[in-house]
Amino acid sequence: DHMLICTEPGYGASVYDGMDDYGPFRLLDALAEYSFNGNLDAWSFALGDGADEQIEMGALKDLQSTDDPRPVPGLGSDYPCDVDINPRRSHCADYDDELPPVVLISPCRRRVISSLQPHFAWEACPTATSYFLQLRPLLPDGNPDWDTSYGENVMAEAAGCDGGGENCALTLSSILPEGDYVWWILPSNETLDGVWSRRGYFGVETTELIFADNFESADFSYWRLP
Repeated sequence: DHMLICTEPGYGASVYDGMDDYGPFRLLDALAEYSFNGNLDAWSFALGDGADEQIEMGALKDLQSTDDPRPVPGLGSDYPCDVDINPRRSHCADYDDELPPVVLISPCRRRVISSLQPHFAWEACPTATSYFLQLRPLLPDGNPDWDTSYGENVMAEAAGCDGGGENCALTLSSILPEGDYVWWILPSNETLDGVWSRRGYFGVETTELIFADNFESADFSYWRLP
């Protein structure tokens, strides 16, 4: 019915729950705290461009962050855009032919991994036949390094998600240096490109262990442990 989650009496039988608390109210509170009180800690919750703090919902499914919100293909509506009583129905798009942003699965949430060839996973887009994985290092200020890219194109069939029925997966062909990275996905098909997903952040750090020939005389200042 196009209404946000609602707990007020007379506007449905809802009770105050985690969906209310972590959905609109948490983001609205953060926006007010940042706007009126200048609280910089609230910035990433309200304006974080898909930051973990902004989209995480605890035990509930994470929110989706996108600059191009649109209906999910395949989901019907009792009152579609092109219904006769809509005076602007000529402006309605055929969303079933478009590609919504995919949802990233892993690696995300600033997770640190030890593999220099990460394994990426994301939810399939029902109408996509290929995906472009954009992968860039993070600069010290937290922004992507736009001069360095490890991106790859992969067909949906090669990613194991042809037809949109399964999650997609890709093992990177490049060897990454240690450091922090950001990645996101663009779905495409034969007729058009979709929209970019939210960004996923992770770090790469290998663990090195130096063994001594004589354990009892080893200088432990040279041991590097996890």
